[in-house]
Amino acid sequence: MLTGLRASFLAAGGALFILVSVGAKVSGADGPSASVGQEDWSHQLILGDFYQRGEEEECRFFEDRSRRDSDDTYSLNALVDIYLRKLRQTGDLGWLDRASETVRRSLASLPAVANVQAIMLQARVETEFHHFAKARDLAEEFLKQQPADPAGLEVLGDALLELGDYTEAAGTFEKLRAVSAEEELPAEVDTRLAHLAWIRGDEGAAVEDYSRAIARARSMPSGFIEMQAFCLVQLGQLSFERGVWAHAWECYTQALAILPSYYPALDHLAELAAAEGRFSIAIDLYKQLIMRVDRPEFDQMLADLLIYLQRYGEAKPWIDAAERSYSASVDRGLVYNNHNLVSFYCDTDLKPEAAVQVAHRDLENVHSIFAYAGLGWALYRQGDYQGAAQAFDRALVFQTPSAHLYYEAGTAYFRAGQLVKGRDCLQRAYALDPKFSNFHVHR
Repeated sequence: MLTGLRASFLAAGGALFILVSVGAKVSGADGPSASVGQEDWSHQLILGDFYQRGEEEECRFFEDRSRRDSDDTYSLNALVDIYLRKLRQTGDLGWLDRASETVRRSLASLPAVANVQAIMLQARVETEFHHFAKARDLAEEFLKQQPADPAGLEVLGDALLELGDYTEAAGTFEKLRAVSAEEELPAEVDTRLAHLAWIRGDEGAAVEDYSRAIARARSMPSGFIEMQAFCLVQLGQLSFERGVWAHAWECYTQALAILPSYYPALDHLAELAAAEGRFSIAIDLYKQLIMRVDRPEFDQMLADLLIYLQRYGEAKPWIDAAERSYSASVDRGLVYNNHNLVSFYCDTDLKPEAAVQVAHRDLENVHSIFAYAGLGWALYRQGDYQGAAQAFDRALVFQTPSAHLYYEAGTAYFRAGQLVKGRDCLQRAYALDPKFSNFHVHR
C-alpha cells in the first residue's frame, strides 16, 4: 500500500521536493519487498543532517592536522577513508583522485611494512579505479599481517567478485561472517551477501539480506544513514526490475527522506519516473542530477531518454557531453567508465567497432558476468552473432534474474540461429519484468 511519500513527490521548476510523512512504510505484495518498519521519517531526516555535518567537521580536522604535519600518517589515512566515503555519497570522482593522492603521500611518508592500514586503503582506492587484480593482491598482502581484519576480507571479496571468481568470493564472505559474532555482524556483510545471492539467482535471499542490513544499520547509535539509503535503493531496484513500481517509489523516496543528498536514489527515481511516463519530471530530475554530479553516465541516461522520446535534436548535446567526458577519462588511462562506455557505443551513439574494443579492454580488468554481457551486446551490434552468443553463454551461467540481460541474450541467440534458446530467454525476460518494454537504463 502506498503511503504519504509518493503522494508528496512533486517536481516543479526544476526543483525536487520530498515532503516527509510520519509513519511511512515500505511494502509490496506483488514482488520483492521488505517491510522497513514504522519510523518517524522527520526524525531520520534530522539524523541525516547531523550525519553529513559531522563528516564535514571531521574532514576539516584531519586536513588541518595533515597540513601542520605532512608526515602525520594517521591523519592522512583518516582522510583517505573520508574521501572514499564522500565519493560514495556524492558520486564526485574528484574525491577518488584526492584519496589516491593522499594514500600515496601516506605510503611515501611511512612504508607499507610499518603502515599496514595504508595498504588496505590503497586496495580500496584501486577497487574504485576498477583495478581489481591490484586490489586483490593488496588485500591479500594486508591479510597476511591482519588475517582476521574484516576490512581486508571485504575488499578481497569485492575484488574477487569483479574478477569473476564467484566461488572464492563466497568463501571470503563466509570468512568475513565467521570473524564476528552474529550479533556484531556489520551491515556491510549483508549487502555483499545480498549482491552475490542476486547474481546467483536467489532474489529472495537478496531481499532478506538487504532488509537485515537495514535493521543492523538502524541498531547502530548513528543509525548508519548511508547504509540505510543504499539498501533502500537496492530493494527499490529489485522491485523496479520486477515491474513492481509502487514499492520501488516507496524505497527511493524513503532513501531521499533520510539522506536528501543521496544521488543514487535520485538517479533511480528519474528512471522510474520515465518508465511510468512522467517524462517531464524524469527530464528535470536528470538535469538536477547532472548539475550535482559530474559523471558522463548521467548525460548518457538523459540522452537515452530523449532518444526514447524521439527528441533527437535535444538528445544531441547530451550525447556530445557524455562522449567528451568518456573520452577524457580514456585519455587519462582510466578504466572505471568502460562498462558504461560499451553501452554508450552500443545504444546511445552507435559505434559497434568502438564498443567491441572497449568491451575487450573492460575484460582486461573485470571478468564478471556483466562484463561478458557487455561484450556479447557489442559483438551483436557489430554483427558477430556467434561470438555474441558465446559471450552470453558466459554471462548467463548463474541465470541471474535480470530482464535486461535475458532480453539482450535472447536477441543475440535468435540472430545466431539458436531459436529455442532465444525464445526461452525472451520469455524469461518478460516473465521477470512484464513492464520491460518501458524506458529503463543500462546499469
